[in-house]
Amino acid sequence: MITSLLAAGLCAELLAMAVLAIARSGGLWSRASLWTASGGAGLLASCGFLAALRHGEEAHPPALHLGYLLAFGHTLLLVDHLSGGFLALCGTLATVLLAVTAAGPRQPRMLALSSALVVFSLGVVITSGDTFSFLFGWELLTLAFFALSSMDRNQTGSIAAGWATVSLGKASGAALLIGFLLLDASTHHFALAAWHSVPGGTLRDVAWVLLIAGFGAKIGLVPFHVWMHRGYAAAPRSARALMAGVAVNAGFYGMWRSFSLLGPPAHWIAGLVVVLGGIGAITGMLQAAAQRDLARLVAYSSVENAGLITAAYGLALVGASYHQPLLVTVGLLAATLQVVTHAIAKSALYLGTDAIERDYGTTSLDKITGAIHVAPASTTAMLVGGFAMAGLPPTIGFVSEWFILEAFLQQFRVHGLAIHLAMAVGGALVALTAGLAAFTFTRLLGLTLLGRRRPGAELATVAGRRRRDRQVRAGASAGLLVGLVGMAVVSPWEIRFLADALSPVTPRSSTRLALASPWVLHPVYAGFSILSPSWFALALVVGFAGVALLTWVLSGGRVLRVRRVPAWRSASDPVELSTRYSSTGFTGVLRNVLANVLRTRRSLTPSTLASSTASDEATATRASYASAVEDVTETFGYRPALRSLGWLARWASRLQSGNLASYLAAMLLVAIALLAVVAGLH
Repeated sequence: MITSLLAAGLCAELLAMAVLAIARSGGLWSRASLWTASGGAGLLASCGFLAALRHGEEAHPPALHLGYLLAFGHTLLLVDHLSGGFLALCGTLATVLLAVTAAGPRQPRMLALSSALVVFSLGVVITSGDTFSFLFGWELLTLAFFALSSMDRNQTGSIAAGWATVSLGKASGAALLIGFLLLDASTHHFALAAWHSVPGGTLRDVAWVLLIAGFGAKIGLVPFHVWMHRGYAAAPRSARALMAGVAVNAGFYGMWRSFSLLGPPAHWIAGLVVVLGGIGAITGMLQAAAQRDLARLVAYSSVENAGLITAAYGLALVGASYHQPLLVTVGLLAATLQVVTHAIAKSALYLGTDAIERDYGTTSLDKITGAIHVAPASTTAMLVGGFAMAGLPPTIGFVSEWFILEAFLQQFRVHGLAIHLAMAVGGALVALTAGLAAFTFTRLLGLTLLGRRRPGAELATVAGRRRRDRQVRAGASAGLLVGLVGMAVVSPWEIRFLADALSPVTPRSSTRLALASPWVLHPVYAGFSILSPSWFALALVVGFAGVALLTWVLSGGRVLRVRRVPAWRSASDPVELSTRYSSTGFTGVLRNVLANVLRTRRSLTPSTLASSTASDEATATRASYASAVEDVTETFGYRPALRSLGWLARWASRLQSGNLASYLAAMLLVAIALLAVVAGLH
């Protein structure tokens, strides 16, 4: 049954791509292919749920044998508990998002083709049982990302965004290829399951570093994140949620699978991962807080979440390397809960961003106010998604970030000054990130979504949008909203599901220790602290209702009367409403205080205007102030490296003289050098 669903889901994606490849035009064919791809994603989700909840041991998980399809050993697709959990999450979200795209306005054929390719390649990566099928799916996913990020050639910067996306994607593929080949050479087998027999030592440490770098580049881990804000912003609006909420989970799955196969890494690798995760979290949130564009803000919040997840994952690695199985469980459970939070919340945020951009014709935060009055359903889902990203109750983000912070408090359970420092640095950066996240999303929610509409702000296409498109987006937004809040209410049941899904990495019995009682949670370690999201959500509702009722009683019912008073104008009567606090002004303090970190650039441009109160010769001067921030990783890392590569390429071009003898001599020298290296190694 499970293998049949897997085969049917992948075949549906292939059918969707084949139809688009044969069809001469888009329109109806694109819509039909998107619906087919959505159905295929639903089949993959069903396969994942059945596999994750399957009873029995994982010695012989359901497998789909494809023979020598890729001509490099036996091609095998298998669905165990871990791959089933990721398939369930990704397939469910992909079904919703592809259905929204299919029901929306007419989409280009390349968009439908790339979307189906994303789901197909993701399914191959998650279910791969051998090296070459994994790398095949990984490269297809990179190709799909490149197509989506460079699709709109009329958009400024789309070509550069496409090249940045494919460059980091190919770099990640190269790192994985070298790491996989090192492990396969050690085991003399292409099957991933053979990695269990890799002995400890330098080779396995090098493979660990290469795998973390390869998967980290896909999830946007600092310093490999420079493609993400460009690629997401340049992609079509309807594809951003699929890329950020669904496809990025391929990287997280790869990290989880590597852990289950390779076992504990060296101490220094585990500590490095914790510190890199903390740095990535704070870097992403600082950049998100300073952005003036909605799409780039949401993209940088993905960088922040990649850091949070990696930091918690690093704690699991620390627990494994120091033989603390419960620390492995609490770190991995916290990281997986944050993966679920990020997937659902990011889908809701980008779905709302799409609706806002359609209505306002822009993603500039200074030009968008009162969005909830224009698209209530999408904006409400975006509102709750922002709450989840900020780790605020009653969303699932509150539960996942609580687990992460509680996991960092287990520092005293391991011994060693170096690892204590690494965990202390990572924990401090994660805690600081949580505070900055509240600041960042307060700006987004308070000024952009819930604020009053600025006078003179015109809507772009609200009259031309189809009613069916609005209804479908409203339904999808409502579903995501229920998921964000509902999963927090039933989080004890979610942990029971994750206990099955994570069983290839950590035992079910250890994960279920997080359940202090059927509806009360603690961070695996008994007697440390407790949380009941279910009762907390009920207490919030009852408390709100009680305060509202008490207010109504004490006011004698007058609280419901409509009273009209002049709007607050910054406590200064001459200040016009159109010049009230803007989104950029809200972050002015952050830009100035952290100018050395954000590389804030300020400009003041004076302009002379005719005075309306004095003589004709009198003039008045008005100054225009602007500020911008830089990504220090790009400024001090990638740009100097690109300049050096450019110089090296220009120098190497001089060797291309066209003389055959020179080429043969160069080849001979390289061959002699390689033989010398091989002889030295032996």
